[in-house]
Amino acid sequence: MKTPAHRACRMMCVCLFLLLASLFAGSSLSLVHADELTDPSCLEVVVGITPNCPYGMKSCWPNAKAAFERVSLVKHIGDVDYYNCTASLLMKEPGLPDVEKLRKEFTDLMGGNYFMRGIEITLKGTLELKDGILHLTSETPALSIPLAKLEHKLQWNYHKQRARGPEDEERAAYQELLEKVTTASANKIKVAVTGPLYTSAPGAAPVLEVREYLELKSAAGY
Repeated sequence: MKTPAHRACRMMCVCLFLLLASLFAGSSLSLVHADELTDPSCLEVVVGITPNCPYGMKSCWPNAKAAFERVSLVKHIGDVDYYNCTASLLMKEPGLPDVEKLRKEFTDLMGGNYFMRGIEITLKGTLELKDGILHLTSETPALSIPLAKLEHKLQWNYHKQRARGPEDEERAAYQELLEKVTTASANKIKVAVTGPLYTSAPGAAPVLEVREYLELKSAAGY
């Protein structure tokens, strides 16, 4: 026979279970809501950083990560690629990131312990010729940017202290896109382009150098 004390204890356990369940449910809903609030026009970029410490990228990465956590332009730090001396960053602001501001803030925090080489981005959009130059028009983020051949590969060989050489497919990527656009029925194609975001001088308009690309299916039929 269950005593009043047993019944009271059982009731307390049930209440505690319901309370914990509601807390976990609220936490899950909050996470989903936070993901929904992420602006899709905020780019995830790959940043190239060269460590000056003698122990290599893997040993020195924690200090660089701590610095990026304090950079005002960075929302989240993703995976790090020790082999190529790069790391993934999610930007806080929509559109193309201010590379010089990103470099300055990072350098101010790290001093001479790291050098930021630049960034690589991926944009999806419509590719067409304008005045003989390939231009990519993206909807998210909304922008148009000229493309160029790969000249400043971001991936880095730490032991040789130089950029990794372009592979044959990377060397040919821009020319392949040019031929595809000129032979397309509407003289435009839908693509995703990945490569370094390069600016020849402070204040100059950036170009997207083509390292690799992927053709996409267009709802408009091209």
